[in-house]
Amino acid sequence: TDLLNEGEKGTRPLRDLFALLIVFNRLARIADQSKNICEDTLFTVTGETKQPKVYKILFVDEKNDGVTQIAEAIGHKAFPDSGEFDSAGWNPAENIDPALLGFMERRGHALDSVVASSLMSTAHEISDYHVIISLGGNVLDHIAAAPFHTIFLSWDIAPGPADLESNNAEKELEDIYNELVRQISNLMIALRGENVD
Repeated sequence: TDLLNEGEKGTRPLRDLFALLIVFNRLARIADQSKNICEDTLFTVTGETKQPKVYKILFVDEKNDGVTQIAEAIGHKAFPDSGEFDSAGWNPAENIDPALLGFMERRGHALDSVVASSLMSTAHEISDYHVIISLGGNVLDHIAAAPFHTIFLSWDIAPGPADLESNNAEKELEDIYNELVRQISNLMIALRGENVD
């Protein structure tokens, strides 16, 4: 950002700014290589490998009162050691429908104290997340700047029944739940490999 601001001011030649950018990139590469050497040395001396990476994953939609809550709960239960899962909405609902909470409880997820969270007040800064998954709408329309190292995905998941008391609501929620289990499992296997936990 500082280089961009400096470039806009025009106080330094553009060539110098690009040279600084190259130096910064090379320093980052040297730091990464040093980290790898340290990990190799630790393994050689102790025989212990470093702990597998824990991925921070955020599920986002408008209200954070349905599909994103289901996705977060599935992530917490299925992959407690592989990921930190959060959910948020850019216009969060006041509360979560008790029928949804009942559905989740019947599947072994206790969501008694869960509340809809704002995208602007998530547990981590947006740039701390490794993966941000939109489950309705484009999350990029609702954040100031997309972090460079964050992966943005958009999953085509049904929004859920409008009336959770309707006759077919349970079936619709079950279909959404099963699709989210499949998608989250595939994501975690892609991130951590077949032995994901």
